[in-house]
Amino acid sequence: MIRDVVLTRINLLLLALLAAVTAYAFVAVPADAILPVHWGPDGQADRFAGRTEAFLMMPVIVLAMCGLFAAVVRYMPREQVEGGKYGLGVIISALLVLFLTIQSGLLLTGLGMPVAMVQLIMLGMALLLIVTGNVLPKSQPNRFAGIRLPWTLADHANWRATHRLVGMLMMAGGFLLAILALLPIHPLVLFAGFLLAVLIPLIVGGIYSYQLSRRA
Repeated sequence: MIRDVVLTRINLLLLALLAAVTAYAFVAVPADAILPVHWGPDGQADRFAGRTEAFLMMPVIVLAMCGLFAAVVRYMPREQVEGGKYGLGVIISALLVLFLTIQSGLLLTGLGMPVAMVQLIMLGMALLLIVTGNVLPKSQPNRFAGIRLPWTLADHANWRATHRLVGMLMMAGGFLLAILALLPIHPLVLFAGFLLAVLIPLIVGGIYSYQLSRRA
């Protein structure tokens, strides 16, 4: 089951690409380089780190994430995993693309190239929202992944309708966020756009699913 969800072929390829980018960074970026690793709401870097810490952050996060998902898949009841395994596998792939994008942007920064990291990260988040919105309607009722509310878990039709609506709203939010990230706007606007793209689908979906349950 772990190979079907976490260690898929595409995920192994993305992990290999992340390892390759990281290895190249240790060869191409000077050992005494100081790199930005965190950015404030104004888009300006507010935390810096040396080369080793900067380029090991993403691999460590990725390994921890994959280990956590592997443990959940391994120890959760199989019937609970089955309903959400396809969607989770795709979302893990999207997360790996996001981390690979950040690592690549950091590498370009270390090589002295101008990179708008906040915009780059938001483009990655937009992709994640689009992918998540696309796979949500394909999931089945489970306690593993999805909009797990009492009324969605109790009613298969409610689950389908709720995830179809949330999926469409999340994809729309992702596309709008991607457009915003390509425009010369203040990072605070981007951050607000990201929050709205995440919260509006969840809030609207929760209200919608509750109303459906009241009609049943």
